[in-house]
Amino acid sequence: MLVKVKKDKYGNSLVSARELHEFLEVKRVFTSWIKERIEKYKFEENLDFTTLWNDTKSGVVVKFNGNKHSMVQKGYKLDYIITLNMAKELSMIENNEKGRQARKYFIQCEEQYYKVIESINNIEFNPRLREIKERVDNIKNLEEQLRDLQERIKAEYTILSTHALRMADIIDTESTQSILTSKKFGSN
Repeated sequence: MLVKVKKDKYGNSLVSARELHEFLEVKRVFTSWIKERIEKYKFEENLDFTTLWNDTKSGVVVKFNGNKHSMVQKGYKLDYIITLNMAKELSMIENNEKGRQARKYFIQCEEQYYKVIESINNIEFNPRLREIKERVDNIKNLEEQLRDLQERIKAEYTILSTHALRMADIIDTESTQSILTSKKFGSN
């Protein structure tokens, strides 16, 4: 491994510009080199790179406290975390053997990543995953059938309730007429 490539929580491939600078054997001071490259090639913060402070002893990342001098005194170094694309471009710009090696390495990392993603997305590749997908599809189909049955039962219940109410009205009307008739005949 030439330079560590890490993934963030969104799956983006990221590289420490400080590590890349060291690998490329750039003769200039890191901060001058990275700032000049960012300005000259129009890299954008929060798109191509972000900055953070590392404790040089423990490697712990900390938030900037607002005072650069204080951070340096405490043993922190500013690092630029760059995208894989920016790392490839910086490697190419160096125009030396190390730069070519790094660029090829980053391209290989990217290709491997896409192969992994493709194999994950290609369910047919793995028989066990295909079986799981078929079961999930069957469950979804059964859930859909259950929803259809529930809707039909609701519709039938509504129809039956309506008929029951009509029957109750009819029975009620017949009972009332029967009572009235019996009173009528009973009083004669």
